[in-house]
Amino acid sequence: MLSRTTTDRIEVQPGAKGTIELEVTNLRDVIDGISPRVRGLDPAHYSIPVPYVSVFPDAAEKIRIDLELPRSFAAGEHEIVIELRSTVDGGAEVNHPITLVVEPVDEIGIKLSPRAATAGSKTEFDVELINKGNTTLDLVVDAADAERVLKVETDPIFVRVPNGRTATSRVIAKGRRPFMGSPVRRTITVTAENSDHQLAETFQFTQKARLPTGLGTVMILGAIVALWALVFVWAINNVFAGDSSAKTAGEGFATTGPTSLDIAGVNGTIDGSIVNAAGEGISRLTVSATRIGSDDSAIASVATDDSGAFSIPVLPGSYTVQVGGEGYPTTNFSSGEISVDPSASTAAGELVLAGQSGTIRGRIIAESQNDAGPPVFSILVRPVIDDVAGEPIEANIVIEDDGGYVIAGLPTPAVYSLTLMAEGFAPQSIIAELEGGADIVVNTRRLGAGSGLVRGRVFAGTVPLGGVTVTLTAGDLEMETTTPTVGADVGVYVFEGLESPNTYLLTFTLDGFSTETVALEVGPGEQLDADDLELLRGTGEVAGTVRDASGNPLGGVMVTVVGAKGSAEVQTLTADAIGTFRVTGLPTPGNYSVTFALAGFTPTTRLLELGDRSSATAFDVSLSLSTATISGTASINGVDAAGVTVTLADGETARATDTVSSPAAGAYTFPDVEPGTYTVTFETPGATYVVLLTVGSGAVVTNADANLVVAGG
Repeated sequence: MLSRTTTDRIEVQPGAKGTIELEVTNLRDVIDGISPRVRGLDPAHYSIPVPYVSVFPDAAEKIRIDLELPRSFAAGEHEIVIELRSTVDGGAEVNHPITLVVEPVDEIGIKLSPRAATAGSKTEFDVELINKGNTTLDLVVDAADAERVLKVETDPIFVRVPNGRTATSRVIAKGRRPFMGSPVRRTITVTAENSDHQLAETFQFTQKARLPTGLGTVMILGAIVALWALVFVWAINNVFAGDSSAKTAGEGFATTGPTSLDIAGVNGTIDGSIVNAAGEGISRLTVSATRIGSDDSAIASVATDDSGAFSIPVLPGSYTVQVGGEGYPTTNFSSGEISVDPSASTAAGELVLAGQSGTIRGRIIAESQNDAGPPVFSILVRPVIDDVAGEPIEANIVIEDDGGYVIAGLPTPAVYSLTLMAEGFAPQSIIAELEGGADIVVNTRRLGAGSGLVRGRVFAGTVPLGGVTVTLTAGDLEMETTTPTVGADVGVYVFEGLESPNTYLLTFTLDGFSTETVALEVGPGEQLDADDLELLRGTGEVAGTVRDASGNPLGGVMVTVVGAKGSAEVQTLTADAIGTFRVTGLPTPGNYSVTFALAGFTPTTRLLELGDRSSATAFDVSLSLSTATISGTASINGVDAAGVTVTLADGETARATDTVSSPAAGAYTFPDVEPGTYTVTFETPGATYVVLLTVGSGAVVTNADANLVVAGG
């Protein structure tokens, strides 16, 4: 069994498919069965479409292994082994080590749990960071409220999130709660970022007052009633304490005393309602009645109910009525002076109240392809009335290059529909509710690009080619179409509704033609017209073994195949089947020149003629050394001696070395000698000896010896 792979290194992007191909040749005299297996990789991450391959004697078959790694598969280099076992000889096994290079993928998400809370002075929530990529990410977590009235702490601040895992940071927010009045809503913005990622989410913290508005109103009314009771008691006591001649009392008054007075029967009310511009009632506003002629301090106040209505109990008299609240200006009722009769209800009417201008903040994310510049963002603002979005309005909108936006000066209270748009991306809508004078932060929105399209045409020479199977792949997506064979669209292929931006691989196949694969990048919403593609008619291959003059296989030989319609280049294998090579996909019929080159050997070029759909699978070549080797032994007075200086010169350049003492005394060698004529000079103190040599390509001279005679030696 002889096998080889197309590569010993493969790069795979998590979430996308990769393929390893091996070719197996049966060197036995019987049919063999080959079963592949992958060691060092979870079986869930690869599949073998044909788990058992039958191979006839002297025939070759291809084995394919499809890789599909999850997005959380760790980035970096992983060593795996493709194991091939023979079913004829269970002991026969061939292993192919392959370096699996997994490209890094960064994808991180943020989630708050819970997203909102109602409490007094303190609340807590968790920030969950979900790493959906395959690299470990370090992020800094921070949180703060827009008004900076809360003390917000995160623990821990520095969070490490391994690939495919979730890490949590705890946020604790503390702040003084209002003593009396309506609940106060505070927005806490949580960020998690490093040099490559910026994430943000918002948490709504509603702080309850220690004394609710209703309780405060009851207390004020109780104080008013108590005050008036004291006034009546004081007045009656003063009346009875004066001169009796100045008073007139009814008959029997002295004996029976005064009858009880019903204060409630004397009180009247001021009734009315407060609405926004859409006619909807505004709740939790404070309505105060001030008695005319008093010290201008409010005598009674109540809060509007959920429908915006109110009813203020007051004593008979004349009053002015004011309304106000958080986010609303203090406003007098247009009816001016309001007179209240005993036990009567007086209508103040309906007041249309506008809040102080509001602000909406947020961010749009739209990912461009290949580090292209940011897209052009725009936002359409429409008021929502009775759950229906109206016509767009002009608004003060500022959008930064990174997608962050601020919409200021909006009338409140109101509900708005924001349509977030970017050129080439599908728009998204978001609903934002603004209370009076509110400044809110809405969730970040990621825009998906609009559908892309790829269109092109396949040719054979200058003729459109029908019947071509075109397969489009990207990650888990796989689509297939066939080019028409008749009509005006012969050879045309179209893929619609593609996710964008994205990179797609298109593979073109047709029996009798070369298989071609191209990669196309589809920008956001791009309708891409691809370049025309030519399939070459017929395919062939050339394969063989390269050896040296002694018959030893040579690995690393560069094999270059050049023809009229293109060229290809491979190297002979340096492991397993050393010296073998294979070049496939050659258009046939055709004539080619095949050149073999390796440092230290004379390049050799041979002509190759391939007929229609034919191959040359035994294209063996022998290379000769291009340089010579000169070696010998130097002796002094007949004794092999180390330390003799030997110089090789051709009249222009010279190389020198010294004879050695081990492993053979007096030995020397000059490798990689170019063909030519040389002098070899042996020198030692007291003697010199010169030898003249002529060497050719690949020559090995082993007897360039010299005996130096030294007097007195």
